[in-house]
Amino acid sequence: MFRRSALFVLLLLASMIPSMTVYGEDAERNLVLNGGFEEVNVGEPASWIRDAYYVGDDYSQMKVAEGDARTGSRFATIESLQPNDAKWTQTVSVEPDTLYKLSGWVRVARIDNEGATGANLSVLGIGTTSPDKKSASGSWELLELIGRTGAEQLQLTVAVRIGGYGSLNSGKADFDDFRMERLDEAPSGVSVVSFDPVVAQGDGGTVPGPSELASSHAGYSGWMVFYGLAYAALGFYLISRFRNPKANLSDRMPALDKHRVSIIVLLFGGALLLRIVCAPIIQGHPIDIFDFMAWADRAYHEGLGGFYNGEVFADYPPGYIYVLYALGMIKSWLGLDPASSTSIILIKFPAIVADLLAGLFIYRLALRHADARSALLAALLYVLNPLVFLDSVVWGQMDSVFALFIVIMVYSLHIKRLPTASALFMIAVLIKPQSFMFAPLLLFSIRSWKETAKAVVYALVAFIVVTLPFALQQGPWWIFKHYQAMFGMYPYATFNAFNGYALLGANGVETSRKWWGIPFAGWDILFILAIVGLVGVLMLRSRKDGKIIYAAFLIAVLVFAFKTGLHERYGYMTIPLALMSWIWIRDVRVFGLFLGVTLTNFANVAYVLKYGLSQNYFIPNGNGFMNLVSLGNVFLAGYAAWIGYELFIKKPSSKPIQSIKPKPVAAAAPPSNVTMTRKDYFAMVGITFVYAAIALFQLGSTVAPQSFWKAGTQGESAIADFGAAEQVKSILWYGGIGNGSFQVEQSEDGIGWTPVTTVDLNDGSVFQWKKVQASFTARFVKIAAVNPGASLGEIGFRGTEKQLVPFSDSTSTSPAFDEQGSVPKLSSFKNSMYFDEIYHARTAYENIHRMEPYETTHPPLGKVLISSGVALLGMNPFGWRIAGVLFGIAIVPLLYAFGKRLFRETRYAALASILVAFDFMLFTQSRLATVDTFAVFFILLAYERMHRYYEMNFHRDKLLKTIPPLAISGLAFGLATATKWIGLYAGAGLAILFFLSLWNRYKEYRENRQLPFANHALWTILYAGLFFVVVPLMIYLASYIPFLLVPGPGHGWKDVLSYQQFMYSYHSKLVATHPFSSTWWEWPLIRKPIWYYGGSELPASKMASIVAMGNPAVWWVGTIAVIATLRAAWKKQDSSMAVVLVGIGAAYLPWVLVPRLTFIYHFFACVPFIVLCIVYWIRKIEEGKPENRKWTHLYAGAVVLLFLLYYPILSGTEIYVSYADGVLKWFDGWIFHG
Repeated sequence: MFRRSALFVLLLLASMIPSMTVYGEDAERNLVLNGGFEEVNVGEPASWIRDAYYVGDDYSQMKVAEGDARTGSRFATIESLQPNDAKWTQTVSVEPDTLYKLSGWVRVARIDNEGATGANLSVLGIGTTSPDKKSASGSWELLELIGRTGAEQLQLTVAVRIGGYGSLNSGKADFDDFRMERLDEAPSGVSVVSFDPVVAQGDGGTVPGPSELASSHAGYSGWMVFYGLAYAALGFYLISRFRNPKANLSDRMPALDKHRVSIIVLLFGGALLLRIVCAPIIQGHPIDIFDFMAWADRAYHEGLGGFYNGEVFADYPPGYIYVLYALGMIKSWLGLDPASSTSIILIKFPAIVADLLAGLFIYRLALRHADARSALLAALLYVLNPLVFLDSVVWGQMDSVFALFIVIMVYSLHIKRLPTASALFMIAVLIKPQSFMFAPLLLFSIRSWKETAKAVVYALVAFIVVTLPFALQQGPWWIFKHYQAMFGMYPYATFNAFNGYALLGANGVETSRKWWGIPFAGWDILFILAIVGLVGVLMLRSRKDGKIIYAAFLIAVLVFAFKTGLHERYGYMTIPLALMSWIWIRDVRVFGLFLGVTLTNFANVAYVLKYGLSQNYFIPNGNGFMNLVSLGNVFLAGYAAWIGYELFIKKPSSKPIQSIKPKPVAAAAPPSNVTMTRKDYFAMVGITFVYAAIALFQLGSTVAPQSFWKAGTQGESAIADFGAAEQVKSILWYGGIGNGSFQVEQSEDGIGWTPVTTVDLNDGSVFQWKKVQASFTARFVKIAAVNPGASLGEIGFRGTEKQLVPFSDSTSTSPAFDEQGSVPKLSSFKNSMYFDEIYHARTAYENIHRMEPYETTHPPLGKVLISSGVALLGMNPFGWRIAGVLFGIAIVPLLYAFGKRLFRETRYAALASILVAFDFMLFTQSRLATVDTFAVFFILLAYERMHRYYEMNFHRDKLLKTIPPLAISGLAFGLATATKWIGLYAGAGLAILFFLSLWNRYKEYRENRQLPFANHALWTILYAGLFFVVVPLMIYLASYIPFLLVPGPGHGWKDVLSYQQFMYSYHSKLVATHPFSSTWWEWPLIRKPIWYYGGSELPASKMASIVAMGNPAVWWVGTIAVIATLRAAWKKQDSSMAVVLVGIGAAYLPWVLVPRLTFIYHFFACVPFIVLCIVYWIRKIEEGKPENRKWTHLYAGAVVLLFLLYYPILSGTEIYVSYADGVLKWFDGWIFHG
């Protein structure tokens, strides 16, 4: 048996030495079309494809322009705003060994980097371009490139571009009249290049182009097929042996123990020798090898600090640049020829070493966990694995390097060394960004705050050590920009990754494309949540050995199958993790998974490389082989999930089911009584008072124009008299409701009039003071309607000293001039509407005056509440903001009461109210006259009362006693829904809690059949139907009373129903962009605050802004606290925070599915619940160690301190720009001024 196994291994080793050359198989294409760019299809030139290294309009804007074309009326244009390789491409069919000439006309507007490639014509895959143009001549210039196709070449891809491969540039150029012609012979004196990527000549530089690195490699496909089949045969043979209980493979190899060391040396030495021999036979993937060689030279010659200076593209993180630096140094010291075999071996050597180190690590693990024979088998299976060999030796990639760190990280988590694992994880992320997929393993491995803090420190140290040499020249935030750019490089459902999206025909399709009405980006989110949820369940519920290792494998296989934006090699990590899982679990099904993912991923990578060696980097949709392998990967992912459930989650059924006699339990024990003490009232009132004073301070002016001038016809006017000639320097006016314009005119005598300026009034300027500069001297001024329909509240004129020029007593009493005392020195948020107040507060005014409501995208109740302040205090900033501020203030004592009921202590209730009071979002949103604060208050009230009901028990308490909290919860739900539809999201969570409470009562009844469950449950459900269906519906309909009172047709109950359809259509179909929009996952990270207001007429060194964002000490800590609370609730069956967690889920998770434009303020409803999770963990920490109370005080102090630091940009206070940029702006996405 041993001899047969040894012979099989030798045959497998021999099969890995290819001796023939690669050939390319290319599909047939048409010739160049639309060379003049006259034909346009959906805004783009027909038959041309846009392509860029960095995708997105932020980098390059490419289009067809009309106008001054060389011929015809249209031309193609490329404008790169940042360094990029942007191009229009077209693939054409050619004849082998044939001469062709490319020609085209270019007009350069600008090229920003003289040291990089400018505007040019080129053939993709070769190192040579046409002469490039960099000077802005303003005229059309001819470019030409002549070359010969290869002996077997059937197609090539032509391009007009700015920049080149490895030479990014920015600028703008136009292209026209592109031609590709066949030549019988080359013109004399003209250089002829090779258009064949396989044999093309390079540019003669120190770094070889892709063409220089390729020699003929026929036979690649045959050897890869043979290799895969041989490994599959070995795998199936082993499976058959494992399944045969009488055939123990270990017992048939007794000699292995005696010669184990010699065998290991032979195995790994032979694997190393084999790799070195094979490495130069196929130089590698044309792009990646070219990159690594160029980057190695650059890293060594420019130094680490100068590597990322934008002169060449470099999309890899800094981790592997250290390795390339060493390779560049060795290459320079030895004076190696870039195209030599030694250079090829050198560039592949780090990955080869990582192969063997990972194999050795797996061997050592298996030796500890299993027997020597199994360990040797595991090592053999890894070092001879076809994907591992193909990736490092043939392709020339370095996936094995980051895989080594991930493998050790996973094992570190297995042995409960979270800090070490965190450092390894950070290094892996800094080598390959796909390492991020394993972050849930760290989160679900948290056991204590102390260990977590230590892990954070370890990761931070690793991050600083790796990035610091680069950051010294690039700045502290360059790494985040770099990752942002990297993550934006693959905006596709898949790019040659044979997975579920490829199976749907979405290879190369952008993630905005929809499937079943949901964009691929939306499916991506759903799958991520499902994967994290599944892995969380596995890790939190299982107590079995090896669960972390299998969870890591499960993440790798599911991510590859269902995550968007992946390429073919993202499945690499499934191989070592599947093998490690088999070592620990020793289940033949897991070994089958290992073999399966090996073969499918090997097929995927080998097939893509087959195309890549012919410079064809995209597998077309519909490819049968791609579909077959994709189906295999999807099946394996589902099977892996099922096996994980069987092994780690499903309860064993082998034990006989024993009959358990019910215990005579009447009901659950009552919770301890919660009463508000005098101390509670003092604390609650004190905190609320402090917050109220801050929130009301400089809320807004109580003075604003109340009467409005509105012209009925064109030319209608109103005249004012200064009494004497006055010099005017500026005009201020206050607009009302309506759209139109009027002209300001001046006169010395009141007879002859001279126009000064025309003022437009529209929906965007409603109830705002606006200003225009105007310089004239006159006694009389007149406003005359140009386009009647707008209403003007007041107009004022300021003189040379910015003083208000008064009118004489003889001035008419026109509403345009009758409230001069309301004219401010300058416009600001204190006297004008800002942001969405122009919708909500305006509609509140319209409700009072029975006018057609302007804002109809939300239910009316919030605007009705705003109108109450207007009715009491007038239509002024203080009046339209006071209702929101009062409800915001009320959230503070409400959360105090909620915290007291949850945590039973004054200390923690006070802490909860302090954290929410000094969170930035509550302060900013409540001072803005929109409806969000009302909705959040009602939602919080609904959950606070539902929590009260949830801890009651109609088996223990009187049934009628349980109804009031349920009734108030339903009432609050109705009020929230009538304010904003996020109340419906909250209602879903309330329903879950209600039925969960009934389920708990039923379980008690099941144990004691004497309890009156049926009768009480029926009455409870009837009451719930009344308070959660009937009453909310009545509230919702009643909120439309102001709308029904508007005179005229179109204001009946039928129209109310139409408005619901309109609202749904608006929110579900809204397609818009906004510079401050952000997605759900960015909110807890505070990645992009929203800038509401910016002051005007300030010195250049000063600013005044209002920004909506979260307090980092609350949101960042709270995000971790929520995750930890979820873990505790699941793992420790702690239901004390069930209401809070459901509240967070109901407020947050629906936004994951919302496709429309979203903003950070949509996270507002989550903030009170996040605060409660923070307090929950603070209490647990203090209960464990009372001396930790001092840290609680420091944390609360940090929250308050951050509030004080950021108060100016939350309140519109005037500050220096340097303070905002130097102290407050922590990230580039935090924009606080223009």
